Order: sequence, then C-alpha cells, then structure tokens
Amino acid sequence: MVVLTTLVLAAVLQQGPADAPLPPDVVAIWDGGSLDEDRFARWLGETFSRVPDVGGPALEHLVQLQVVRNEAEKRGLAADPAAVEARIEAARAAVEEAGMDLDRVLRERELTPEAFRRLIADSLLHEAMVRQDLGLAPDAPVSPERLQAWSEERVAAVLESAPPPHGGWALDAPPYRVGLGELGRTILVTNPPTRLREWVKARVLLEALPRWGAARGLTLSDRDLMDEIEWRRRRVAENPNYGGATYDALLASRGSSVEAVLAGDEIRVAAWMRAYGRERYPDAWFDGLDDEERAALERRFGPSREVWWVLLHATDEKDDPLDLDFAEAEEQLAAWAAEVVTRADFEDLARRYSEDERTRRRGGRLGFVHREERGVDPKLTDAAFSAAGTGLLGPIRVTGGMALVWLGPVRPSPPEPEFRDLVRRSFRDRLEEEFLDSIHLRTRWDEAP
Repeated sequence: MVVLTTLVLAAVLQQGPADAPLPPDVVAIWDGGSLDEDRFARWLGETFSRVPDVGGPALEHLVQLQVVRNEAEKRGLAADPAAVEARIEAARAAVEEAGMDLDRVLRERELTPEAFRRLIADSLLHEAMVRQDLGLAPDAPVSPERLQAWSEERVAAVLESAPPPHGGWALDAPPYRVGLGELGRTILVTNPPTRLREWVKARVLLEALPRWGAARGLTLSDRDLMDEIEWRRRRVAENPNYGGATYDALLASRGSSVEAVLAGDEIRVAAWMRAYGRERYPDAWFDGLDDEERAALERRFGPSREVWWVLLHATDEKDDPLDLDFAEAEEQLAAWAAEVVTRADFEDLARRYSEDERTRRRGGRLGFVHREERGVDPKLTDAAFSAAGTGLLGPIRVTGGMALVWLGPVRPSPPEPEFRDLVRRSFRDRLEEEFLDSIHLRTRWDEAP
C-alpha cells in the first residue's frame, strides 16, 4: 500500500532524466515493427494484473485515489489551492536537490502538470480526512503510518468485496472501476527504466519471434507448448527449493493454472526461443565440439547425483571460544556419523545441526547436482563424484567448514537430444539478446543505467 503521491514521486526520483530517442508515443522500434505506448500499457495491464508485486501495488494506488476522491466528495472537502502550490514547490525542491528539473521529469514520464497537481491535491485531502477521523487539529502533522493504516483498511475492503475481474477490467466493483489499460499505464509510470526495458523486450519478442519463424516456415504446435509444460514439471519436481510441490500446485498457489499458462504469452516466447536456439546451435555445432569443449558441457549437463549434506562452519584461526576449527568440526561430524544408519537418520541430523540454512529445513537435501553446479561448492561436487557407492561420505573439508554427505546413485547423462536441449536452454539470456540485436531493437529506456 502507498500513500497517494509517494508511489509516483518516488518513481520519478529514482528514474532520473531519460532522453528518449524515439517519438513520444513509441516505446520501441525494430526492423519491421514498432510498439506504441498505449499497446504496451494495455499489455502491461493484461500481463501483470494478477502478479502481486507488480499489478498489486498499481491497483491499490488507483483504488486509493478513487477512495480518497469519493470520500472527500461525500464530506464536501476540497483542497486549498495555496496548500497545493506549496506542496508542489516542496516537491520541486526535492527533485532539484536530486539534480533534476520537475517539469522536465514529469514530461518525460508523461505526467501532465495538471495530473500531478491533482495527485498533490488528493494527498492533502487524504491527510485532512485522516485528521478528521482521528480528531486532530487541522494543521496537526499526520504520520505516514496513520495515512497508511487509513488507506489500507478502506482499499482492502474494496478489493475483498470485489467480484473476479472480467473483460477489460482489472477491477469492476462500482463505484470503483479500474481498466486494464489504466492499470498498465500506472505500472508504466511507477516502475524504473531497468524493469521497463526488460518488459518491453519481452513484449517485442512476443511479436518478432513469430515473424522470424514464419520467414522459415515454422509454426508453434500444441505439442511444442506441452513439451515446455512437461519440462517445467520435471524441473520443479527435481528442485528441492519447492519442497516436493508440483508445478501445477505452484501455479494454483499463485492463482494460475496450466490452462492459463498455455493461453498466455510467456510460454510462446519460451517455445520460440527453443526453436531459435536449435537454429543457432544445431546438431552440427554439437558434433563439431572438441573433446575439451564436450567435457566442459558434460560437467554442467551430464551425469548428476542426488546429494544431502550437513555443514559445520570451521576456521583456521578462532576469534571466539565457541568457534570450531577444522579438527573440532571433523571430530563432531564423525561422532554424529556413527549414529547414522539410514537416510532418514541423516535428514534428521541435518535438520537439527546443519549450519547451512538454505538446506537445513529440508533435511540437508541439495537435490540432483552436476560436477559443476551453480551455487554448490566445487569441493563438495568433486567429492560426491569421486566416491564409489551410495550412502554416508565424510567428514570432508569444504569451503568454510566441514561436511558430512549422503549420496544417492549417479544418474547417467540424459539422452543426447535432451542433453542438447538443456545446453541450448542454458543459453537463453544470450540468445534473447542476440535475437534482439539482430532485429536492431531500440527502446525508450536504452540509456537507463
């Protein structure tokens, strides 16, 4: 929840000047296409209306404005023009202190002086009504916390009683109504350039990739989309961070479903990027790898092993009597290892004693790791793949401490088509940038830091 102008003014200050190289109503151009601001705003509204950390704050902001205006009208309140001008000058001084010019910044954010003045007036009305409800003097200061609480209570009541959105509405609960385009424009105004630049790239990919495919006689089939769904299901099932949840259950927890994903834009971009990856890294590219290059890929995408661990931090030089040196940590782990018979014993040990908070609550499970795995200590993976058999391993020395390890069996390298697909997927970010460069994309926010 935000306090009226706070969201907009904070966004203005963090964005800074941005000399747009494109016409005012265009956010992106590329070979054979362009994206105007209205279409982009509508897409933002449609895409993020149900995304809590994006559409949520924007919707709350818009509802809050309507709540303040409706409530002020009921009470017969109007903002004092002199107070509005004084508040605008205070905002101007804050912007100038940041090395910017308020009028120019508002123009660049497509916020007219009249719209900004109304936001300031709304802010003053907001404060006045909170003073009334709290029985405060007309000139008494009102804390942000009290303003927040007043707004939260009323906005929450509107949103909780609203029916599910439909058609072109993000909210349709008269007298409170917010269109998807209006929501998208608020998202556009209140987010920093770095975020907007990534979103506009995603929107351009959605439009440009099908044209790229059509030029090659390619189309997306239902099978292509379901292949992407099945891949995500496998990845979620194997990722210990999800605690055994399924992909379908994760979607449901976010108010979505497989059907909604299949009907959306993001999965189509992912499927097209797979096709682009196959063109850029065809089978002939893999066949042409030398032994060293192939071995490097095998370490990242080849055989994997399921691993659990218990970590005790250790140091060479103790700064505190409670610290453990490596010998003490090894001795303690060896004593615990003597009590471990089954994997369940090991998981219980990890939950009680492991000092790796990331894995402790899930019984020390790291999941399936490769010989080179991002976020996993190479000393641990080297030991895991050097060991014969399964079960208990260690104590072994790792970066920053000593570890006790439980090993599952080694899972062999995936079949060659799947192996190549995994490699191509790992190049996704690189491929997107390459594709956008190939169509000479320019956006309004290219100069953003």
